Amino acid sequence: MSRQDQRQEGVSQSNVHSHIHSNVHGYAGSGNRSYAGSGSRSYAGSRKHRYARNGHPSNSSGYSRRQARNHTWVICAYGDSPFLEICVDSLLHQTVRSRILIATSTPNETIKKIAERFHFPIYVNQGAHGITQDWNFAVSCAKTRYVTIAHQDDVYEPAYLERALQGLNRARHPLIFFSDYYEIREGEKVPSNRNLWIKRVMLLPFRSRLLQNSVWIRRRILSLGSPIDCPSVTYVIPNLPGGQLFDSSYRVTQDWEAWERFSRLKGTFVFDPHLLMGHRIHEASTTTELIADQTRTKEELSIFQRFWPDPVARWLERRYRRGQDSNQI
Repeated sequence: MSRQDQRQEGVSQSNVHSHIHSNVHGYAGSGNRSYAGSGSRSYAGSRKHRYARNGHPSNSSGYSRRQARNHTWVICAYGDSPFLEICVDSLLHQTVRSRILIATSTPNETIKKIAERFHFPIYVNQGAHGITQDWNFAVSCAKTRYVTIAHQDDVYEPAYLERALQGLNRARHPLIFFSDYYEIREGEKVPSNRNLWIKRVMLLPFRSRLLQNSVWIRRRILSLGSPIDCPSVTYVIPNLPGGQLFDSSYRVTQDWEAWERFSRLKGTFVFDPHLLMGHRIHEASTTTELIADQTRTKEELSIFQRFWPDPVARWLERRYRRGQDSNQI
């Protein structure tokens, strides 16, 4: 790719690095805005960010419109989440704007009011319901090259999309983009704990851009577990297998199952080691509920068995199970 093309499709390194506060504390952009709270903060999005109808940005903030319009945020909304508005706010404060829409299988007044306020289109899943089915439906609603499923409980740092597009445009044949992340527990930002530390160690090889292209490396990493946080992922739809991205027979490790399939493909797993989003851990989260009924344990074993003989897979699953404690409140 020529330098001129990179200027048109990417974002300059100097501009990107101006947003970096530190590798551990994430990004300090957007006026030291904190997205870890539970909804008590004032909502600033309605005046500062103006969206045209159908969720298209009315102002490209100086970035290429073609680039911005090549990405869609799909907010996967379910039930009456107290965190949905905070998630929306974090998307509105991205340094690069793009289309935003809402996909849901449980339409309600909370979702409707937020959508009407910002003219976001709502797509209602009339087919099979379930977390995996909802994710597949969410992806099908977007018509752009790049798609990020924004989970309603989570938040995205202002530079997430800027850095995602930069990394994706730099790769010859990107498959997915993902970043490091922090946890949000009881409204507090948790940049590091045992579970996050283990995942960061597993992802050390991906700090090399060359190794991001290696099928062997990424399969070795995934054979030991899934260090890729699903809400941090942006999908390059044309470069991934046709049909549904996620296997509907999986209820909680559908993301790891998808990474395992994607890992066989030629292309790049683009990784950014900065903390570009926050994953909220709370009692009502689907992951926490499914851990409680042992669904995750069964599914994890089936994925380990794709890489290892059964005795080794069972031993790894027992070790890996201990990490589930990190998802408990």
